[in-house]
Amino acid sequence: MFKELKVPNGPTLKYKLPRDLGNQTQWFRSRFYEDQLTSTMQLSKSRLPILGLQNMLCLDFDAKDYPTGWTQDRLHNALELSLPYALVTKSVSGNTKAFIVLDRQIPEDIDGFLKELLPESLHFFDRAGATRCYVNQTLVNELGDWLSSNPPTVKVGSLKGKEESRTILNTVSKTVTYYQSDLSQLAPELRLWAKTEDRIQLLQILTACWGLLESFNLPLEKIALQLNVSAMTVSRMLKELKTLGVIECIDHSYQWGVKAKTYKAHGVLYKSIQAHKAAHKPSKPLISSVRPGMFYKDMLSALNRFDSEVSFNRWVSNLKGLTEKRRREAAKYARCHFRKAKGRAA
Repeated sequence: MFKELKVPNGPTLKYKLPRDLGNQTQWFRSRFYEDQLTSTMQLSKSRLPILGLQNMLCLDFDAKDYPTGWTQDRLHNALELSLPYALVTKSVSGNTKAFIVLDRQIPEDIDGFLKELLPESLHFFDRAGATRCYVNQTLVNELGDWLSSNPPTVKVGSLKGKEESRTILNTVSKTVTYYQSDLSQLAPELRLWAKTEDRIQLLQILTACWGLLESFNLPLEKIALQLNVSAMTVSRMLKELKTLGVIECIDHSYQWGVKAKTYKAHGVLYKSIQAHKAAHKPSKPLISSVRPGMFYKDMLSALNRFDSEVSFNRWVSNLKGLTEKRRREAAKYARCHFRKAKGRAA
């Protein structure tokens, strides 16, 4: 039995074994054989195959680099919000990784590209692990399933500045522009405030800025151009929304052309953003049975598809192969997830 990892509309990913470390350019193997990934002789990471990434990037985050107050769960959630088109998983060592598919080969300035792609709060990734990674059977299977689902690509040439990747014009899918919403997705309380066309359009933009669930830089000049108003008008409207308690400025630092002020959503705006995100989430069917080695990831991804802890637990109880231990674990994930969601929306 063997497995190959092929990038959609691109090359088959290749790897090399530890004995090839002397020649960094000798990527010649493409078929993963089971004994290479599960052999009892491979007791450490250094004995596993090393996957070379040509049209993909791997964002690697070491626990030792976490900012104060960050946990693996918080990082996982932040990556899913910032990179909804990526595969967020764990490395062979247990660290959080995020894989993205590019529309061309990896750019020379990898560090600069990733800083443009990610919000500033996530700039603690490991630069050394961006173009290669160790893989085991679990990671190869995850990558294979994800790549076969034809994930959207990130256009390398579309990121032109540190602020550009966090604007309201960003497209993260071949078919869906995420940073836009329609009137039906605006909460009634917000529509009461939106008495003019420019206010309605601003709310449509904010409702579709998924990053506001955690933190998001709002560039006044670019929003003003889209609304056909002045930057001062946008600033005034944001201040009104702050007074209403639906947004909060969590970082007032500002640098022209580089960094805008950072905001976070609350209350009805937070709930509207959640609804918009759920409406555009890829509609993969929920699993019907417990998958070995995938329980944690499956539960976290499924939680966003449910409105309450009760409905989530009801779905979990019907999974084939569910043990009492797994049921308790799922219930714990649900309590944590919905408690955090309730706190952020308050």
